[in-house]
Amino acid sequence: MKANDLRVGNWVSIREKPFQVYTFSRTGIDEYAGEDNKGRVMTYPWKISACSPITLTPDILEKAGFTERKHLDDWFISLKDTGTILIIMIGFDVANICPSNQKPCLYIHCAYLHQLQNLYYALTGEELTIDLN
Repeated sequence: MKANDLRVGNWVSIREKPFQVYTFSRTGIDEYAGEDNKGRVMTYPWKISACSPITLTPDILEKAGFTERKHLDDWFISLKDTGTILIIMIGFDVANICPSNQKPCLYIHCAYLHQLQNLYYALTGEELTIDLN
């Protein structure tokens, strides 16, 4: 995983524990660690080499608002006000972007949660809402 693959708010894993990137530092990324008794934000620094991507799973997709289509063996979400749907096929590591009820017109490698978050943001200008805590 490289720092330029990430944005503030992306979910990553360190020692099997998921957390969101709060800020970037010279040596890596920072995790939000709360506030001190004066209300100042505290962060915990991590080297980027300690971070691992979070593999997409049915549980994660459900928490992100995707709907399972068992007959097609995929998960989808409608992108607001666009008439477009985003389809994830677990195990194929691909996201399909297509106009509703039509064949996919764009295939993008997407195996990890931070990739899905970045793709969703690029398509909608909004963050993908998901809480893994």
